[in-house]
Amino acid sequence: MKEYIFNELSVKDILPTVNDAQKALEQFVKVTARAKFIGFDQIRISESLGKSLYNLKLSENYTVNNWLKDSGVSNELKDKFRLIVTNSPLLKENEELEKDIFEYSEFFVTLNYQKNRVYGLGVAYLKNTLAISLQGNEFWNCSSIELSHNHLDEEGNEQVKNREVLHFMNENHLEEHKEWFENKQRELLNRSSELWTKRLVFFPNLILCGEVEYQLRKIGFSKHFDQIIERLRTLNDFVAKWNKGEFNYDEINRTTNLRISPESTRTMNRFGNERKFKLPDGKREYHELHIKTGDLRFHFYPNNETKQIYIGYIGKHLNTISG
Repeated sequence: MKEYIFNELSVKDILPTVNDAQKALEQFVKVTARAKFIGFDQIRISESLGKSLYNLKLSENYTVNNWLKDSGVSNELKDKFRLIVTNSPLLKENEELEKDIFEYSEFFVTLNYQKNRVYGLGVAYLKNTLAISLQGNEFWNCSSIELSHNHLDEEGNEQVKNREVLHFMNENHLEEHKEWFENKQRELLNRSSELWTKRLVFFPNLILCGEVEYQLRKIGFSKHFDQIIERLRTLNDFVAKWNKGEFNYDEINRTTNLRISPESTRTMNRFGNERKFKLPDGKREYHELHIKTGDLRFHFYPNNETKQIYIGYIGKHLNTISG
């Protein structure tokens, strides 16, 4: 899943007129559709804006909810907007970040001669992805934004550095980032290829089954790639010490940051075949146990006799009784 981050500061000031608000939302829907076309599937919106954008004030006495009820706005545009909002999980301030811990970092933008703390733009920088703004203030009409980054170094000393976050508000800005995105895709493809090629070096105690090679490539420009490596390394280290008894997922949950669980009996009765994967010897086994990482699942099979772990699937959440 390729995600980008909404700049909550872009809706700090209301727009002058209802017409401006209508144009801004129309532009927002169009540019998010273009972002999806080039490979960005999901926008993340800060929980500071509330659980829903519907109550967001766009101009005087005109909210997003008013816009959705506005007979002058096309139903197609409204439906597309609802789809965007429905598929946009909130960005929570305590969310684990891949390159830094946000509680030790603060990001600021100087807007109208005032220093403003920003969250979404900072997360976009830390996640090395794009940020998006709602059309309005001319300040956001650019393809990159300079941030001031206050953070603690490894010795606990405060540092202040200038950072640049890639950004878009319209399709022209997005087009400027096309080469960057293509380079990122190639980079990740090389990393996933290297991970598969050197799997015996990286994870000597795990056996990654054949389909996993394709699955790693399919994940693409994923926010979870580094987490995939970290989870596999943790499992590998645990298996290295497994020399007696049956595999105990309760112990690994208690002693590591992994969260392993089996499927419910009802899920296995109905969807068990989705969890049956081929081992290197051609035999197929149920890979019921799984590790959760964001919206990805690692399904694996522990062989209690040989003390080996087979990774049969790394990908999106498989079907369950609960949906």
